[in-house]
Order: sequence, then C-alpha cells, then structure tokens
Amino acid sequence: QIQLMKWCDEKRYRVYGVPSGHIYRDGAALAKGAKKGMPDVLCFDEPADGKSRGLAIELKDGNAPPAQQELSCDQAKWFAQLRSCGWKCFKATSFTEAKQIITDFIHGTGDMGSPLCV
Repeated sequence: QIQLMKWCDEKRYRVYGVPSGHIYRDGAALAKGAKKGMPDVLCFDEPADGKSRGLAIELKDGNAPPAQQELSCDQAKWFAQLRSCGWKCFKATSFTEAKQIITDFIHGTGDMGSPLCV
C-alpha cells in the first residue's frame, strides 16, 4: 500500500489510503468512526467513464494462500454498499494490478474488466 500511495502522489491522483489492520483493535479509533472492512484504497478522481462516483480497491497479497486473498464478510459488505452508490470496486493482488486499475479508471486506457462482484 505504501508503494501504491507514493505512486499516486507522484501522479497527483486524489487517492486515500485507508488505515487498516491494527487500528480496529483501538476502541478510540472505532469510536471516531473507523469501520471494519473499509477498502484499502479510495480514489476520488473524475472517472474516464463519466458515470462512476469513485473507485475502491481492496489490496490482497498475491503470494498468500488463496483463502487469504478472499474478501472478508465486512469487506464484501463495503463493496456492495459502495457499488450501490455508483462506485467501482476491485480486488488487486499486486502493485502492478492496482496501478492498472487506477489508471484505467481515471484515463480509460484499457479494459478494467468487470468490477469484482460480491
């Protein structure tokens, strides 16, 4: 996620890296509005299709066992909620894949495929 955020900053994309993992063990963070399952990356740039409201990406370790690359129930719920509001939602298993998803979303430079259905 760090490498992706650095790349997005260099491109001047309006992308936010959502804090994850340990933050959800912190009662104060939850009280301030942190939500379990929120996608790792949110993109607020204008989409190439002119229709989508935003882009959400859940980053998974492509080297992890397949079971660990699946969305959790909380993550799947967020994807469903965001999709119902007009967002595109994807799971990426590498830096290269995440960069391509963002580039395609903003510039329409390729085939994004279909958003991950949950």
